[in-house]
Amino acid sequence: MYSRVNSNIRVADLGGVSNRVVDFLQGQNLTSYGEYAQIVSNLQALAEAFTVAMDRNSIESELADLDAVRDEALRSLSSILKGYAGIAVAEVREPAQRLLNTFNKYGLEIADYRYDAQSGKMQSLLKDLATPEAVADIAALTYVEGTVTAMSQAQQTFEAKKIAYDHAIENRKENSQSATALKPQLLDVINNRLVSYHTAMVPFKDANFKQIADTINNWITDANRNAQNSQQEPDTDPNPDTDPNPDTEPDDR
Repeated sequence: MYSRVNSNIRVADLGGVSNRVVDFLQGQNLTSYGEYAQIVSNLQALAEAFTVAMDRNSIESELADLDAVRDEALRSLSSILKGYAGIAVAEVREPAQRLLNTFNKYGLEIADYRYDAQSGKMQSLLKDLATPEAVADIAALTYVEGTVTAMSQAQQTFEAKKIAYDHAIENRKENSQSATALKPQLLDVINNRLVSYHTAMVPFKDANFKQIADTINNWITDANRNAQNSQQEPDTDPNPDTDPNPDTEPDDR
């Protein structure tokens, strides 16, 4: 009797074991196992779709992390400018106040805007901070140049990842199913077709087929054991069809 993949396996772990099985089977000569070869072909197609769906989820998670970095950079700039603007020394207070006035045209609230709207506002803010007057004021205040640079880098890094995210959204239109939705389908192919075929046909096939089935069984057993030994976390699959930052649209400034 060959092991089935536990239904409570995490999405990432299922992706790992399914890809390992598919890679292994692609290296085998299955021409003499006609019906089995068709099962493998179906498994390969579904595993590939599952991997694409997981990649989308991963990109979305990375995008959220990078958005948090640029939000923190925005807060840091606000904090340091407010600090300098409260100093009694005119040589410090005046350039800080001018920069703070520029910053306040946009404000911290842009961190709550939708991704693209926030990007537009931050790019405008950075452009305003790059004028000769602003550059001179920035140079007069210790640490402000580094803070502005960090904010600019955070915005650029976010935008690069956003391009990958938008590409993933386009791919999603071709295959609208998420990894969570594909999980039961992939489990069905592995458990009810591949493993069931192993159980039924190993006694009637050659030694090579038994070796294939035994190898896959070892990997499935390991995956099940790892799932039981690890602390289970609920699978999360944000819906990429929904705006990942669905706050109210900002008013035009």
